[in-house]
Amino acid sequence: MWTEKWLMKINHEKATFTTFTLSTKSQTVRLKIGEHQLQEEPSPTYLEVTFDKRLTWKAQSDKCQERGILRTGLLRRLAGTQWGADMTVLQTVYTGYVRPVLEYGSSAWNTTAKSNQQKVEKVQNQSLSTKINTNSENRNNLSRRKKRDKNSDTGPKVHGNAESCFKQKAKRRKQGKTEEEQLL
Repeated sequence: MWTEKWLMKINHEKATFTTFTLSTKSQTVRLKIGEHQLQEEPSPTYLEVTFDKRLTWKAQSDKCQERGILRTGLLRRLAGTQWGADMTVLQTVYTGYVRPVLEYGSSAWNTTAKSNQQKVEKVQNQSLSTKINTNSENRNNLSRRKKRDKNSDTGPKVHGNAESCFKQKAKRRKQGKTEEEQLL
């Protein structure tokens, strides 16, 4: 055996095999290394890419979808509607954190069925729409807040110096309303 010739040892507990076939019939194969029989693995994972017997890549696309959804959730939390991160931060997070999970090993499993590809594309579209929509929402919220603060008579306003701010607070106290009531 070549392993003996090259002084190599195979870990028989970890060594498995998979029979790749398009046949729907059950295949019974027995493989041995030396005196040890190998176990058959229906969905082996190699370098984080999950294979299956018929190379449909369903397990891999499901795994990518699941991991992508988790990471898109983080992107959504970073993008918050009231304070959210700006577009460059969201772009960096998407490019460096979400997209690699969705695209990892895609050169191997790009032959998968359209339905499996659509699962991954759906998550990718959700991530991109989160990034784009949140940025426009942040801009709209910012402009609405500026207009509200400019046109509104409620809430504390500072007109250039601290003295006028204190005068406004005193005026509100005379009216019998607290600052919290004024804001409501």
